[in-house]
Amino acid sequence: MRIKKLLGIALALVFVFSLAACAAENNPAAGFGDDVVVLRWLQGGDNTPDSAQVWAAVNEALQEFLPGTVLDITVIPFGEYEQRFQLEAAAGGQWDIAWFGWMLHLSNEVANGALMPMNDLIDRYGQNLREELPSFMFDCNTIDGNIYLIANNQVAARPAGGFFAPKELADLYLDAAAFERAAQAWAASDQIFAPDDFLDVIEDYAQQCLDAGRIMLGMNIHYFVGNTSARNIWFNSRIGDRVEHLGGFAKAHDPASAIYNYSDIVEEEIAYFERIRSWNEKGFIRRDALTVDDWQIDFDNFPQGNGYIFRTFNYDVFQAETQSARHGFEVIALPYLYPMAPTSANPTATSQSIMHGARNPERAMQFLNLLNSAEGAYIYNMLAYGIEGIHWDYTDRENGIIETYDYAGGHATGGDVSYALPRWAIGNTRYAYATQGVDPGYDRYMTGVFNFEAMPMPLSGFVFNSSAVIAEVAAVTDIVQEYEQGLMYGMYSDVRATILERNARLDAAGGQRIKEEIQRQVDAFLTNR
Repeated sequence: MRIKKLLGIALALVFVFSLAACAAENNPAAGFGDDVVVLRWLQGGDNTPDSAQVWAAVNEALQEFLPGTVLDITVIPFGEYEQRFQLEAAAGGQWDIAWFGWMLHLSNEVANGALMPMNDLIDRYGQNLREELPSFMFDCNTIDGNIYLIANNQVAARPAGGFFAPKELADLYLDAAAFERAAQAWAASDQIFAPDDFLDVIEDYAQQCLDAGRIMLGMNIHYFVGNTSARNIWFNSRIGDRVEHLGGFAKAHDPASAIYNYSDIVEEEIAYFERIRSWNEKGFIRRDALTVDDWQIDFDNFPQGNGYIFRTFNYDVFQAETQSARHGFEVIALPYLYPMAPTSANPTATSQSIMHGARNPERAMQFLNLLNSAEGAYIYNMLAYGIEGIHWDYTDRENGIIETYDYAGGHATGGDVSYALPRWAIGNTRYAYATQGVDPGYDRYMTGVFNFEAMPMPLSGFVFNSSAVIAEVAAVTDIVQEYEQGLMYGMYSDVRATILERNARLDAAGGQRIKEEIQRQVDAFLTNR
């Protein structure tokens, strides 16, 4: 750990900030004049020993940007936050800013009247926000035309699919140019399952590995493109702790979002899974696939001759380097399909709201506008990391790279430091300083480029309400899960008969009613948005 500062300077700073913290702890407006606006902020996280000291310093620094504005911050542990938020909403909701996290449901809290609509406030006081945040973050946080949340910008778009293979094998046996052409053709089409041209490239690679005696464990098929949720807007929806298979989905390129179910695409699905079955018969897929507990581990065994010839997972431009470092050998990374804007509400799982009884909503929006912009980066990073010279110092000021004194690993946020708030829970991580061991380009690319390049979805912000078909959804989920892995790993000898049998059971369980209910809600959503 580097020496912090000369002792005399450090003691003087600590004394000054301690006095300010004592005053701010009881009255954060003390010393800021008679007309000061106090923004009450309910935030998720953990208090640390220096929290009051940091917030006093933040209020001092804030005067340069929003004169006469101070923050009165109350931090609630995430495990207790849902109950506290709902109690505060019921008691009048007089919080100017309130963190809104994954444990809260946007539609429920809007129905309960907990949140204030933000449209007019954004138009008048949040002019930077629409440039700083991708449009889907507003679409997903809109109900009946009203925006209710300002997302804390972090990686939110659904990544493209990624094909990862040991470079040694790929250089010998994979036609990367053909892979790229086939992937681009699939992305431009409306085909749900991978087309023949794309599968031909992969099969040729596997066959060459087999012929050379290097098939090893074959394909890591668990995260393969048979998972149609990588391609479609609607395939499943998480309701509570269980993944509910709706059996209905809309194609990504269809602005009208016509809903299909398995019976509508039966021949396409049969053709795809018959190909998977043929790969099983050829020895490309490990025989014990149904009993594998951890599909991540065995890729590492390639240098010992007992790994996978490829695996699939999420792709971004950092993945070749990241996967190579992770696995200990050089890995190639090729994308297929494209990043997609999410459709779920609160897409980053962490946002800021203005509660229905807020006393200073206009000033609150001005502050949120600042907190999410380049102009407010220093304030944002003080809230995340603490005070320059006491909790951290620059190592590269120009590029926003710092060294925190109590380094806790990762982004240096955690309970073992004297000050930290999770940077992903308070603002725009696009402007977060990089700490030790963190790639300074990752956040800026993923939140400043990747999120903005994601393909927009016609149904961004649509949340399916399954209450009218709850019994049917439960039955369909059980049936889909019964067949899912066997199809994915090519375990059924008669694919056509298996899929037709499953579809008949889905229809009998109410699959058509689910499809009609999804379509009804989708049509209403598109009409009213």
